[in-house]
Amino acid sequence: MIFALLLFGCADDGSQCEQLAAPPRHYEAKVLCEADAELALQSEVALRADYPMVEARCQPVGADASVALSTGDPAEGLPVASIRLAVAKPRPR
Repeated sequence: MIFALLLFGCADDGSQCEQLAAPPRHYEAKVLCEADAELALQSEVALRADYPMVEARCQPVGADASVALSTGDPAEGLPVASIRLAVAKPRPR
C-alpha cells in the first residue's frame, strides 16, 4: 500500500481542517511517511499557512496513486504531527 503525507490547516480546536496546497509526498510504507511528518511541518507551505494549527497526516493513496483518499475531515485520519502557529503582535508604544 502507498501512503501520502498531506498537510492540513486547521482551526484552534482541530475541528475544521482543509488540505493545504502542497504537493503530497508518496511513501511505500506508513512508517516512512510518519518519519517525515515533522520535517513537513517545517516546510514553507506549513509555516506560511493562514491557520492557527497545521497537521501532517499519512493517508492511504487511491488505486491510481495520484490522490490520497481524504476529505479533510479530522475524524477521517489522526494527525501524525501538528504545530500551532503563533503570530507575534507588536507591542504598544
